[in-house]
Amino acid sequence: HGTLTLLPRDPPDRPNGEGYFSLRNSQSPYGFEESLAIRESPSDGDSLVNPVAFAAEAANHVIKSTSELDAAVDNIGSPIVILTACLLGGTGMPLMLMQHGAVAVTAAPRTVYFQPAGHLSVLLAQGLSEGNTIGEALSNGLTLTSSDYANPITGRDPRDYANQQVLFGDPSVRLYEPGSSPHVGSVDSGYEEFNTHKPGRGIPSTAALGASVYLQDAISVVTTDFDYYENSNFSDFIELLFLRSTVIIEPNTLPSFNDNLLLHTDDIRTYVRAGGILAIMGVSGTGDWSPWPITYLASGSGSTVTIVDPNHPLLTIPNNLSTGIDYQGHFESLWTNFTVLATDSTNPVIVAAS
Repeated sequence: HGTLTLLPRDPPDRPNGEGYFSLRNSQSPYGFEESLAIRESPSDGDSLVNPVAFAAEAANHVIKSTSELDAAVDNIGSPIVILTACLLGGTGMPLMLMQHGAVAVTAAPRTVYFQPAGHLSVLLAQGLSEGNTIGEALSNGLTLTSSDYANPITGRDPRDYANQQVLFGDPSVRLYEPGSSPHVGSVDSGYEEFNTHKPGRGIPSTAALGASVYLQDAISVVTTDFDYYENSNFSDFIELLFLRSTVIIEPNTLPSFNDNLLLHTDDIRTYVRAGGILAIMGVSGTGDWSPWPITYLASGSGSTVTIVDPNHPLLTIPNNLSTGIDYQGHFESLWTNFTVLATDSTNPVIVAAS
C-alpha cells in the first residue's frame, strides 16, 4: 500500500515522482491496525485498515521507495500487478515494474479513496481468477465501482466512489494455472491479428538480398515466406528491417551492396545486436559496417573445408552441410565473440557471432 505520511511529500510529484510504500518487517496475517486481537482500532472505527496510521503497528513497517525497489529486483517473472493506491499509481512505479518484467500494471494516477479502491482490487482479483483478461476484469470492475462524474450521487463527494485507472501493458493477458497450462500458447506475431491490429503487419520473417534468381530459388526449396530485394530497392529493405528475424545476402553479391550497407551501418548493427540474424555467403572483402570487427584476406581457395562445429544450427538446419564447400579467401582476424564453424584446415572460412 502507499504510505499515508508526509514522507517526503504527499501527494507525490506526478507523473514519475518517487513512490513510497511500506513493507512489514515480519510475516503476519493481513489486515489489522493494532494487533491480531484488535484488527480495527477503536480510535477511528471506520472499518478500514490503515496500519501505518497507528504507532504500535507502524513500528513494524519499513518505508521503501520506487528507486530502492528498482535497485533490489531483477526479473520479477511476468506478474499482473494491481496498484490501488494513488500515492503509487501516479508515480514512476508502474513503468519501473513493466521494465522489470510485469506483463500488465493497473494503477490509479489520481486521488482515489479507500472504499472504491479496495472494492476494485477485489473485483480485479476475482475477475482474473475466473479466467478473464486483465482488460475485461478492469472494465467490469470499473463499471461496478465508479459512477460517472457527470451524474454524481446527491450529497456525495465523487472521490468517495470513483476510480481512475491506467492500464500499462497488454489488455489481453490473463492468469494461467501452472498445472493445467504449463506453457502459454505462442502466436505468430508476424501474421496474427488482434481485432484489427496486426503487430507484424504481415511482413515475412526472412529478407533476401541478391542480384539474380540464385538465392530466391535456393530459399524457395525450404519456404516461400520471404521478401526479395536488390540494390535498386534497398531503401525498402531498410524500412522493414526491424520486423525481420533473418536477412540473407546472396553469394558473391556483397560488393554491390557495400555502399548501401555503409550508409546504413547503424541500422545493420542495431538489428544484429538486438538478435537479428544476418547471413552473408561469399564474403569477398572486409566490411566496415560489420557489427563486430572482422578482417578478410582474398588469398587461398579450395573446394573442401574442415568442419569445426558440426552441431551448430547454421550447419545443420534445414540440412546438414558436407565438407564439399567451395571457398575463396579466409578470415584473418576475428573479434572475440566470433565462433569458427569451418576452416580451410588452418584459417577460418565460415564463422558466426552473436
